[in-house]
Amino acid sequence: PPARPLTTRRHTKRARAARGGMGDATTAIRDQSSGVDAQRRVERYFTQLTKGCGRPTGCYTAHCSNCKAGRGPMDPNSAAVLALQLAQRGTDAFCSTEPYLDMDLVRHTEGLHADADARAAAVAEVARNAFRSVRALDLSFRRAPRAPSPAIDGVAAIPGADDDAAADGAGASDGGAQLGLDFGRVAEFWTYAAAAPGELAEACLNALVDGLAAGASLAACPRACATVLACPALVEPQFHASVLEPVYAAIAALDDAQQAALEAAWRGRPAAARQHMVRCCHEYTIICVLENSPLPYPLNPEIRAAVQVLG
Repeated sequence: PPARPLTTRRHTKRARAARGGMGDATTAIRDQSSGVDAQRRVERYFTQLTKGCGRPTGCYTAHCSNCKAGRGPMDPNSAAVLALQLAQRGTDAFCSTEPYLDMDLVRHTEGLHADADARAAAVAEVARNAFRSVRALDLSFRRAPRAPSPAIDGVAAIPGADDDAAADGAGASDGGAQLGLDFGRVAEFWTYAAAAPGELAEACLNALVDGLAAGASLAACPRACATVLACPALVEPQFHASVLEPVYAAIAALDDAQQAALEAAWRGRPAAARQHMVRCCHEYTIICVLENSPLPYPLNPEIRAAVQVLG
């Protein structure tokens, strides 16, 4: 057998020292990296508070000078203090980079194009981008936020931050408060989409289908599900398996608190809106029954989910 190398006490001490030095270097690098990340977080918050996120029609993040609540840019000194405090929080308050949708963005996009065809194509692209990303769709059509009114760890409240008018617009009394969703804006968008050239409503649903096929999931996205279920095109059978099934399955899998919020939101919807959702569910269930007759037992998960959602 090959001879084993001699190990002396001196060699052992050197090896331990080397390992200790590597550990110290690794810790130093990790600490330095953490410091860089923390500095970047502070700088990002400072820019967000003083210059905004750049979304042309305003955003829904309270700690942003672009916030729809209308707080506006902070002065640099107050922004520096608040940026440091926000960076030390356990949760982020950064503006979303998702291409979420609202009617302000639709109108803004329309205004960028004089030609009707170019205008329709641009709006369709903006809408498809939002529906292709479930996360973006779940952030779309939210109720306008309130600017944060209390002081945060000694930072004075912003003048005018207690103005609640921005949070009490359309959608405040139609059940959307439970979800933070502006159902009035959702209905406005689907009405707009139904009248838009190029079958915009169908294009949005097809974009959602593409996103789901690419691996996106509607799980734990109740606002996205509620937005989709308001689409008038869902009565068409071609969207039953591709859209309704994943939506019903996602809603059936929500936790108790999320389902209760969704149920409370639906109770506040107008009768016509509830009748539309029931009609879609009814027609989907009937088609499932006809295609699977005699019904398997236990019932298919999709059928059980559909009945559970609007039961």
